[in-house]
Amino acid sequence: MNTHNALILVFFLISFSTNLVAREKVYYIDQSGDPIHSLNHVAKHLEKIYGELTIWPVNVKYWDGPTSRFNCEGSPVALISNSHRENFKLFSRVVAHETSHIALCRLTDGASILNQFRFFDEGYANIVGSKLYGEDILYKGTSLRLGSLYHHYKHVSFSEIQNWETYYGGDNGRDYNAYNVGSTFIYFIMDNYGPNILDNFFSNIGSSKSLKDTSISVFGVSLESLEKSWKQYLAQYPPAKEPKIVTIYPNVGATDVPIDVKEIYVHFDMPMRKLIFLGTNCREICYKNAYWKTDKILAIKILKPLRQETNYNISLGYKKWFYLLKGKNGVPFPRIEWFFTTKI
Repeated sequence: MNTHNALILVFFLISFSTNLVAREKVYYIDQSGDPIHSLNHVAKHLEKIYGELTIWPVNVKYWDGPTSRFNCEGSPVALISNSHRENFKLFSRVVAHETSHIALCRLTDGASILNQFRFFDEGYANIVGSKLYGEDILYKGTSLRLGSLYHHYKHVSFSEIQNWETYYGGDNGRDYNAYNVGSTFIYFIMDNYGPNILDNFFSNIGSSKSLKDTSISVFGVSLESLEKSWKQYLAQYPPAKEPKIVTIYPNVGATDVPIDVKEIYVHFDMPMRKLIFLGTNCREICYKNAYWKTDKILAIKILKPLRQETNYNISLGYKKWFYLLKGKNGVPFPRIEWFFTTKI
């Protein structure tokens, strides 16, 4: 081969390689519009679940808010909280979760972002995220135990969960277990009707915009019957273990508490999330002086003497589910009133 032909061949190979790179599909782009090829495995994971998608490229942006979000209208955006960028595995799982929202939004013609359908939208997005690294079996078990517990406390119903803004909460308090409860509805559908019915369910929601109508069209049962079957499904599983009190000082109902006590405390039988939800009147005892002494002991410092022969009452948690003390496993501690009386 002469030099002229060799140069032509080299030029052809370079051009061919350049064209291949240029034609490589772009799934995710950063805020500058550059491809994020490290997330290609996330996109391929999504397409295995949803089939070929027309949402690409998804623009990945970042912000300092506490939660990650998405926008499925126009050019799709996955807005990732900087707190979810601690490691690549967490980051890519969250990207999968937010991309699932975008895909389901398209599949349901925008219905999945409506308040009454957010429960299965979030539930399914969590399932999709759990499958990315093979954590779906563990996630399913956790979700079913939490769902069983919430059912035990009569906190599972369409009337409640379809009001997602109240069930899950907002900036003033969130119950992240609501995602797991939403996931149990998806698991219920798949285990009772088969996974292939999901696409029909989602697309029918898009056209009917009514869970009641879709229940009849897709499952052939009334919404009341569907809810009853979902609850029966949850009742099969053992509820998640709740935190229990090992020691509490003063004891509930005590009548001889000294007025010069410097600290009161509750000792739980499992590690707890270090959130503080207490109800106090803030005279001598105030929630502002509460702190986690260890991951199992919640204490309140008493900064001035208690009054003699006085009844004190502290609420361990509030009435709403997202204002309850919770174990690190996410299971809430049932709200109780902690009351006692000081000495004369």
